[in-house]
Amino acid sequence: MSTRPSLSFNNGVASPVVRNYAEFRFADGRTGNANQVWEALRALAEQRGVIRDGNGSEPPMAEG
Repeated sequence: MSTRPSLSFNNGVASPVVRNYAEFRFADGRTGNANQVWEALRALAEQRGVIRDGNGSEPPMAEG
């Protein structure tokens, strides 16, 4: 089992899938550490998918 931070996701049908940033190819090629895209996804997951502005409030919904 990997000690690297990982992401678990479930498509509603199968058992949850767990992958780390390297398995998703989000590792920085120079250092092997997680890259900025992974860190952004991780932050989004930690906020349960809610993007907040610098003041901690949710931005208005986009109209389309």
